[in-house]
Formats: sequence, structure tokens, C-alpha cells
Amino acid sequence: MLDKILEEYRRIWALNYASSLLGWDLETYMPEDDSQLRGEAIANISTVVRELTLSLADKLDKVRDEDLDDFGRGVVRVLRRSVRFYRAVPREITEELDRLASQSAVVWREARRRSDFKSFEPYLRRIVELEKEVADRLGYEGHPYDALVDLYE
Repeated sequence: MLDKILEEYRRIWALNYASSLLGWDLETYMPEDDSQLRGEAIANISTVVRELTLSLADKLDKVRDEDLDDFGRGVVRVLRRSVRFYRAVPREITEELDRLASQSAVVWREARRRSDFKSFEPYLRRIVELEKEVADRLGYEGHPYDALVDLYE
């Protein structure tokens, strides 16, 4: 069963890798005019990753941890966490966060250059609102940050 899960996970990994490259390009070379298109591309990749991850849920439910080695248990644990995230957080929220990340990166660069932080404020405000909603949907004890910390390594 783990072999089948890993085979399907390879597609998820490849899409996440491509999305990371788009994010890196955003931070290093991307022309400012492309930020909206880049955000759309990243949001679409994330939606496909979401669908592929959720399609693994039944297989992950059938896997017994005691039948796996340390590597297998680690993979299954991470994928189960991803399934839990995608079940809890609506697609619309993750897509909006992806689009905002791309658009706000360009606005932030310009705001920082001009010391005009007011121009960045609406983006930051919306990102914080969405992240609070993500934390609420995931659930936490103590502080909303606790729900989000594992998402950002």
C-alpha cells in the first residue's frame, strides 16, 4: 500500500516543486507585471495538489502504522496532516492566499523602496484575516500561531 501512496505522492511532490520554483522566480526575477498571472498559476497548481492529496485519503486511512518502517510512518504522518489541512480549509481560502502572496510580494518591494507602508497595509491585513481563519478551521490550543507553525517549517 505504501508503494501506491508513494507513486501518487510523486505527482504531488513534482507540482509542489514547480510551485516553489515559481515562488523563487517571484522573489528574484519576475517582472512586476506578471505577478497576477504568477499568482493565478500558483493558485491553480495548489488546487491540483489539494485534489491529488485528498484522493489519497482512503489509502492513508487503510494503512496501519505498525506495518511501516520509520520512513513510511513519516510519509504517512505528513500526508495525513496535509489531508487534515485540506479537509479543514476551503479551496477558496488557499487560492486567495496564493494569489495574495504573489501580488503582495510586488507591492511590498515597492512599498519598502519608497517607505510607503500604507500601500502594503491592505494586503497584509487581508493575509492576516485569512491566516486567522485558517487557524480557526484547523483548531488550536492556546494561540492561533500554534495551528499555523507546522505549515511554515
